[in-house]
Amino acid sequence: MSLSNPQILIEKFILEGIEEVTPLVYSIRNKSLDCTNYIFTHIIDSKKKDLRFAAFQIGPNFHELFMSTSNLLEEFLEKMLESEKMLVKVDKWELPLIAFSVDTSSKESFEIFGLQENEMYEIQNIQVKCSIIILPAITGSYMSYELLKSLTFTKNLSVFRSELIRYYIKYKWNLLWSFIFFQTCLMWTNLALIIYLIVKEEFWCVIAFIIVNALMLLFELTQLFSIGFFAYFGNVNKHILLYTAFVLLAIAENILEGDVKMFFFGVWVFVYLTNELFTKIFTQRQCIVVFFWLFLAGFILLTWVQAANWLLLSFIILENLILFYFIISLNFEGHHLYSAILNLKILLTLFSLFYTKDLLILLQIISLNFLTFEATAYQALSQKTWELLLYTFILGIPPALSILYYFIDELIIEILYYCLIIVYLGEYLIIPSMFQSNIKSLRSTFKFTGPLILFLIIALEFYSGINMIYMFFTYLVLDLLLRAWKKDKFLRDVMKNGTKFLFNWNTIDLIRVVLCTLWVLEYFYKVADKELIVLLNWSVVLVSFTRGLTGFRCFNGTRYYVRLILSSILDIKSFLIIFFYTTFAFGLISTVLKKESFTFENVWIKSFHLNLGDLDSYQELNLIYLMFLAFSIINVIIMLNLLISILGDSFDRFQITAAEIDFIEMTDAIYEIESIMFWKRSNNYMKHLIAWDFPFNSQRGEDEVWEGKLKLIENRVTSQIDPIAQDMQAVKNTVSSLNEKINRFEEMIVKVSEIHSAMKLESK
Repeated sequence: MSLSNPQILIEKFILEGIEEVTPLVYSIRNKSLDCTNYIFTHIIDSKKKDLRFAAFQIGPNFHELFMSTSNLLEEFLEKMLESEKMLVKVDKWELPLIAFSVDTSSKESFEIFGLQENEMYEIQNIQVKCSIIILPAITGSYMSYELLKSLTFTKNLSVFRSELIRYYIKYKWNLLWSFIFFQTCLMWTNLALIIYLIVKEEFWCVIAFIIVNALMLLFELTQLFSIGFFAYFGNVNKHILLYTAFVLLAIAENILEGDVKMFFFGVWVFVYLTNELFTKIFTQRQCIVVFFWLFLAGFILLTWVQAANWLLLSFIILENLILFYFIISLNFEGHHLYSAILNLKILLTLFSLFYTKDLLILLQIISLNFLTFEATAYQALSQKTWELLLYTFILGIPPALSILYYFIDELIIEILYYCLIIVYLGEYLIIPSMFQSNIKSLRSTFKFTGPLILFLIIALEFYSGINMIYMFFTYLVLDLLLRAWKKDKFLRDVMKNGTKFLFNWNTIDLIRVVLCTLWVLEYFYKVADKELIVLLNWSVVLVSFTRGLTGFRCFNGTRYYVRLILSSILDIKSFLIIFFYTTFAFGLISTVLKKESFTFENVWIKSFHLNLGDLDSYQELNLIYLMFLAFSIINVIIMLNLLISILGDSFDRFQITAAEIDFIEMTDAIYEIESIMFWKRSNNYMKHLIAWDFPFNSQRGEDEVWEGKLKLIENRVTSQIDPIAQDMQAVKNTVSSLNEKINRFEEMIVKVSEIHSAMKLESK
């Protein structure tokens, strides 16, 4: 079915019905913006009766509307809120009053707000606003959670200009503010305890610190297991994220020396995956696969105690857990050939893990073996029968190599090892195309670049004597840099999801919990040296104060400054590169002219202090003075003033959407609280939202703060355009009325002429 023609889509819905959803929701799911705009326009222009019917049909899937990027979504949401004026005796300081009701008949009653009319209050002229569409009324319910999740991750910020959404967010905020405030108090209490413990270590303070962090850890774990691993870290793409983690683990196996304890992290991932898997309904065959891999992963974990190299085995544990996740998920999705090949490949390789001569070399083979497992299976699925048999034979090389390694001469193993590297490099070339799900592009991936690079790597291996494992990772890094230069889509997806994962408040929360745990362990066991203690203290303070910044969103006056600070940092990131470059350049030039040693103080610190006004005095005209003069003009006068201008423009640009961002921050805080209310998920009661508010205190313009130059110009132009638009509409109405009169006059003339012609005929 073509989605390019909206009329065809709607007719198909009317005749057949698709997936038992409304046309609007179906078009949004298929990302057909033209169809979505067409349906939005049709609903917006509908009569009141049809509008209510459309709202009733959309209600159960209301949260899916926020996936749309349509510019008509805001206007549609405004149509979902009816408004009428009313005189009532109420305390003006209590407005706006917001509540939910089963129907709209009680929208003018005090009872829905739990109040009674008081004769002591003055009569207020208010607006009664009622939603046509029903909304989730129970905090923590599945529908409420899904709606908040959609609002949190929506890219269409115009929805936060809608009064309906703003009233809904304010209702939730007022209801959950005490929980948000309690969470803020925990974070700031943790900061106070950290500062006190750094100055003076007391046992009672340590106990309080443990209790506070235990509560915060309980909150994070509840949220993690309630919403899922990938949603917890910002809805990252799980395949790309796990693949990236897999590559990093494989690289880390070959560059780390064994000073990072990853075993406990492996146990944590193992526990989570176990919980994730047992929340699904399995068939008998799938249960066998699950228990087999649980047993195998558990066996590897237990073997950690007896391992000669615990660090490498810890990385292997993590890699197997990631593979374990992929095997189960893909097996359930129907990729049985994929699952069979992958299970056999990993089983034979892991079986040989404990029966080899050199554990380190075998671990390197296993790492490369697992590195491109997804591309390997995908390529196998795209071949013909004879090609599939040949490729399956190639898949059998790694486990066969692992077993033969115990029996065959080392020279033969070395030759097979080089062949294996070539296979892995070939598979690596397939990976980016694989993520685009295009088999034709997979077969056209191998051109001249790949074989030339392979030949170069093999030549370097034989002539330099460098282990080929390091040559492979050198190629991997160079290839990633080349893809970055070409702005490769796969690499952009990896960077996007990696950044989303790292710069996520929940990630910072987990890092803080780990650091605080290490801090407490150091207090009791005293095993670290002074430098490590200083580094640990610095890390704990930095992460805790960074996370404590979000506590300011609990208050109206400071809420949007959290997002403003982050936005300003992003806006000046390109400028900082140039600024640091010029500072380093002048520091280097100054060191050369003064014939000083190339130390960090001479090259960087002194030149950076010049930016802050720490000026030296010069009495002679020479190259050093000219350099100082040029530095003062470029860095101190031009660059710093340019920085102020950039920040000023950033602030003005930010102020345009300041009101929307204020509600976004409120939504984020509410979403965090509701995500842990798993016990309320089944209470999906939908009701109408009702609000009493001042006519002049609409949610669109209640902010009285300075909104920036652009917003001021926009408001002034809008204030001038509105009267003109009204006058134009009046002119159009007048012209339309005149046209109607002219048409009636022409009809009368025609009738008169017909009567006159008839009279002439009668007279003859």
